[in-house]
Amino acid sequence: MKKMLLMIGFSLSLFATEIVVDGQYATELKNPFLEKLGSRSKSVKIPTKGKDIIVAKTITNLQSYNQSSYEYTFDKNSCNIVLKHFLSENFNIRSNSNTAASCEIVSNDIKLEFIDDHTNTVPHLSNVLIDTKIRLLIKKGNKEIINKIISNKMDKTLGITGKNYDWTIRYTFDFSYDNLNETIQKITEYSICTMLNKNINKQRL
Repeated sequence: MKKMLLMIGFSLSLFATEIVVDGQYATELKNPFLEKLGSRSKSVKIPTKGKDIIVAKTITNLQSYNQSSYEYTFDKNSCNIVLKHFLSENFNIRSNSNTAASCEIVSNDIKLEFIDDHTNTVPHLSNVLIDTKIRLLIKKGNKEIINKIISNKMDKTLGITGKNYDWTIRYTFDFSYDNLNETIQKITEYSICTMLNKNINKQRL
């Protein structure tokens, strides 16, 4: 049974689009002044792991539309890339550190919201909402500091409220079918950074 489920997941991934989480947008949230001026007295290691593909659950609000056109996969261990960008601002990343941190994407459910005014052949994409769940593990030696699953929902506003968020570092871009993959990657990386920021106490590491 387990082998059959693995085969089903593999066949799905063949036809799905992989969203590459490479830390491109996580770097936007780093403070360049802190990186230049900050002195890092502590270090942390982040393990390197091989690819482990998971299939995202994707739904749309248009039941009549072909949802099979929107199938996405993620490397669950790519969460470590975002984690590295997040921690490197305050810590030296060293393979021999006594403190080890890692995270993985447990699930990444995507909701695509469309507006169908019946005037266009293709409905207009109005929003992307992603429910991201990650497992965060931090250890000092053999002692676990954090070991928990956390989740966050984020849409195209990237967690910014108010009318003037376009003047912030999290300025959102116009998105459409052409850059939907880019939008999904950006929301995912920003969401992971939000969860890390809320759950990692830098003073305790």
